[in-house]
This record gives sequence, structure tokens and C-alpha cells, in this order.
Amino acid sequence: SNIEVSQSASKQKLQNFDFEEACKNSKQFNGFDKGTIHLKYLQLRALISNMMFVRGGLKYVGLKMNERGDYNGDDYALLRRIPNAGYQHPESMSSFDSKISGKYTNVLSLDDKNRVVVTQIREIVKEPIDVVASKFKSHFENAFKSKNRVSIINAPTGTGKTKQMINVDNVILALPNHRLKDEIAERMDSENLPYVVTPAPPLFSADSLNRRYNTLQSIGESKMANNLIDDVANGRSVSNIEYSFSDSQVASEFKSALAIAYESEVTVLTTHTRVMLAPQLFANKDTVIFDEDIMGELMFTSSITTAKVNRVIDNVLNLIGDGENSKVQSTKDFYYDML
Repeated sequence: SNIEVSQSASKQKLQNFDFEEACKNSKQFNGFDKGTIHLKYLQLRALISNMMFVRGGLKYVGLKMNERGDYNGDDYALLRRIPNAGYQHPESMSSFDSKISGKYTNVLSLDDKNRVVVTQIREIVKEPIDVVASKFKSHFENAFKSKNRVSIINAPTGTGKTKQMINVDNVILALPNHRLKDEIAERMDSENLPYVVTPAPPLFSADSLNRRYNTLQSIGESKMANNLIDDVANGRSVSNIEYSFSDSQVASEFKSALAIAYESEVTVLTTHTRVMLAPQLFANKDTVIFDEDIMGELMFTSSITTAKVNRVIDNVLNLIGDGENSKVQSTKDFYYDML
């Protein structure tokens, strides 16, 4: 429910934390500490939102992730994104270890120290979570009836957001990254719900091919990236790149998986980036549900340096290859323009 006028508490100061005591009170925390448990994306996010208020907390999380060795780039990005998101308070225990959420408020409370976390500046009427969940369901349903093209719903953890999203027929459900996409796919599998997923980026045996595909995607040239996949899938020559038959198979399988997703008449699970790069390709969909904040995809550059401009131009020059000696005049002209 909305509060018309509110005042945020000041950001907490870093505090000492007893990691050993926390291990005794939570099997989940102990498993992460000892490297026996691989935290899911949402659990890792909740942990980091707590550890950012602990002296040495983020360094501790990064160290434990390194020791286990199976966390990916999206996971490590949380160590930067969560602190930069301006969290005023840590996420609740239900997001990290639901089995003990009734006993402990959040991860910070696991070491049994008495802390003043929030200073109450005025009285707030609290509502039971089932009441808030009911309100969220109503807002979610109304969004589909609204005359407005875009609806934004801000809902706390535990309000049944995921359940509502996965039970909508034939929509695009866009997640921040492939890992969270796979977790939602597991949930839909467990509930026997129909869906299709867009594939993760292809991994070729030719490093030069991986670099070119990733560069094209990173500079927003999704059409050129698709053309590259099509050339490799059909065995056509690609300038300055040698690739194998297995790379052609990888490209062909990736292309087929994308085509199935684009033409699907059931819900498609994909990433924010995929929808932003090629929304028009999802032929049979009228609605996109973005899970989590998408502002990073819409407005991710607040400033730019000359070094960044130079890197982008260098990437383009690398894509052109030996443009100076090209037999095609337009390629040669473009090469010199870039220089």
C-alpha cells in the first residue's frame, strides 16, 4: 500500500558481524560459508543486501564465491549492483532461508547481536502479508485491463509475484539474466506449466567467433549478430574467422531454439536484453512482463570517457578486419572513417 508522505532512514553505518555465530544459526549460511551449498540467484541477492551493511561483508561474499568456483558473471555483478541500487535496509530472512524466517528477521540478525536497524520516525500501520498479497493480485489483474500501455507494480517479497506471472498464458516473461530465467523454468516445470525458453548465448570452439558475436551484441547490433549466426549455421565464409563443423552445429541449434521461442504460442522465458534487442521478433505475443527493475537496460550510461569511445571504435575496426586492403571500396572508406 502506498504512503503519501514518507522519509527514508539514513543509510546504515558498517557494523561488525559474527560470521561463526551466523553459521551456527542457519544451515543455509553455514553451507555458503563452507562451500557445500550453491545459493540461488535470489538467495545470493538477499545475502548481499545484508552483507553490504557489514564491515568486510562484500569481500567475504566474494571470497566464498571464489572458493566454490561455480558462480557466474551475473552472480558477481550483484556485488556491484546491490550496493549501487541504494538499498536502505537489508532483505528479509524469508528471501535467504525461509525455514528460519520466523525466528530471525534477516541475515544480520543471525549473530544474535542486538542492533538498532530502523529508527521509526512516525507510526506506520502494518498489514498482514496475505492482505498485501491480495492487493498485489488485484493490481496485477487490473494491469491487463488498463488502457495504459505500461503498468509498473512495486511489490515486496512474499506477495506471490512469481506465482501470478507464471500462470499468465502466452506472454513474454523477461528476467534480468539467464540464471534467474532457469530458476523460473524449474518452477514452471514443477507446476506442469507450458513454456519455452530462449537459449543462452552460443559458445563456439573458435574464440574469434565468440568475440565477434559478443561484440556485436554488446554494441546493440543484434541484426548483424543474427546474420553472423546464420552464416555460420549455413557454413558460409566469415571474414577473418576460421570455424569448425561443430561451430556450425552450435549456431544451427541456437538459431533453431530462437526460432521456436519467437514463434511460440505459449509463455516464453527470456532475458531483459533479448527483449530489448529484438522485441519485434516475438510474433505471437501482445504482453511483456519484466521481472525486476529494467532501468539499467533503458538508461545504463550516465557519462562517457574518450577511452570508452576508443574501445568501441577499436571493436568496430576489429570486426572489419583488414579493411585497408579490402577489395570493396565502401569497406575501405568505412575503415578510414573509423580510423
